[in-house]
Amino acid sequence: MGVSAISATGCGCEGHDRCGCNVAYFPWIDGPGNCDQWRVGPKWAVSADGLMLFRDDADLALISGAVGDVFSFDEQFDHGPGARFFVTGYNDSGFGIQIGYEGVNDWHATRAFTNGTQSHTFDYESRLNSIELNFLPRVPYAWKLFGGIRYLGLSEDFIDSTIDDKPLPNPADPPATPVIVNDTVISDLLKNRLIGFQIGGLRDHWQLDNRFSIETFINGGVYCNNFRRYDVTTNIATTIYGDDTSTPTVDKSTHVVSSSQNSSRTNVANIAFLGEAGVSGVSRINPCIALRSGYQVMALDGIGEGLTASLNPGLNPSTLFFHGLQFGLEYRRQITASRGYQNKIRVPDREGRDAPQRLPGVSKSCRRVCVVLSEVLV
Repeated sequence: MGVSAISATGCGCEGHDRCGCNVAYFPWIDGPGNCDQWRVGPKWAVSADGLMLFRDDADLALISGAVGDVFSFDEQFDHGPGARFFVTGYNDSGFGIQIGYEGVNDWHATRAFTNGTQSHTFDYESRLNSIELNFLPRVPYAWKLFGGIRYLGLSEDFIDSTIDDKPLPNPADPPATPVIVNDTVISDLLKNRLIGFQIGGLRDHWQLDNRFSIETFINGGVYCNNFRRYDVTTNIATTIYGDDTSTPTVDKSTHVVSSSQNSSRTNVANIAFLGEAGVSGVSRINPCIALRSGYQVMALDGIGEGLTASLNPGLNPSTLFFHGLQFGLEYRRQITASRGYQNKIRVPDREGRDAPQRLPGVSKSCRRVCVVLSEVLV
């Protein structure tokens, strides 16, 4: 979940219109070119973050229990690098729209066993990608509720490879009898495809001082997991031919490889749940640009895991947790308080009384336009 746009005006009241708080302002707050501070047009915010997420460790002890050997190499899931990108826009309607993406595509775990001339390797890869569309009310409160739809894809690939050494027979005349070596690769390829509705809330700008603030969000939803599983068994036969010493100038040693595949596919629909929360610290460089960093957590329930799938058929629902750091940049095109209010003029308020107001430093002709617009709006 990303940041929302602030709806505040230079005269200190909430909400906004094209002239600002019922007082006619020229389209800029501080004048053209000052950090995109337009009075007119939509207000929007963009956040672009790098992710460093950790996934629950794989229970590799299940592999050792199934194989029964002492492993020679072991690597657990470490952090996965990823990206998070959110765009939030508000217009003259009573709500804003937010589009967001986050994904990590490089979690990897391995456990390998060596038994004489045979190696037995288990490779486990996991990838997560999510896209969401949310609707936020344009309300003058720091806390905001939102709701929307979300798609999340979690791919789990578990590959079991049994590979034998393939030494060449000694050269001979006549050449040695060809040797056939059989290898097997069993691939369990899982796709958890979650689509559903989510609701949540966010706190936009928990202001600490003029430069530093805190943003936080939480959301959750119920999803349909359109689970798909491919089980592929590949048998690889390698025929090894030794060299014929009767032809010393020609090396006739070679490997001839052939393979065959058997596959099956399983589709299952299952209810899944997703919850996510995060908090970020924001250091504002100027009214539009800020640096941000934070921490987020995510929980998925009702999804299939690759390691479990290698031991059991079908979908075996389980729960996964993700957590980690985010860091990046934020840009806001919004209404902010002006520091350039210098020209005071008297503009009638809604009750018809003259009230001193402050306008940006603009020309006399611009101020006349503002006064006329103010009289029309009143």
